[in-house]
Amino acid sequence: MQFRPTPKYLTFDVFSALFDWEGSLAPLVRGLSEGQPKPIDVAPFLQLWRKTQLEYTYVTTMLGKEHLSFETLTRRALEYTLKFYHVVSNEDRMRDLVDAWSKLSPFPDVRDGLHQLEEKYILGMLSNGDQVMLGRLADRLG
Repeated sequence: MQFRPTPKYLTFDVFSALFDWEGSLAPLVRGLSEGQPKPIDVAPFLQLWRKTQLEYTYVTTMLGKEHLSFETLTRRALEYTLKFYHVVSNEDRMRDLVDAWSKLSPFPDVRDGLHQLEEKYILGMLSNGDQVMLGRLADRLG
């Protein structure tokens, strides 16, 4: 019989398990449609933004060169997505969209679930995000 110790730690991916990034960002992306020649299809816009954001993080990691913050990569991915969809935006709105990644809403059952789990485990968050951003998101969980 093989002995397996009881786990002490549980980790969660921030953007897939804890926070509703799509639901949190969708209203802001809908707001981008104001003044545009045609409305933005929000779901594909968000998917492209996220896909590009992840690709940028992977590429910069694989290159092993200068570190670029998650905020910088998120901004660059947004710029790409805006160009792809031919959307014109101002600096304030772009800053708000990038900042929104630090203000995401958790999925409805996350807080209660984590509070139950923290009685038995040490909990942690895994992410491509920066420490400051993760700290803000952790604060949103209480």
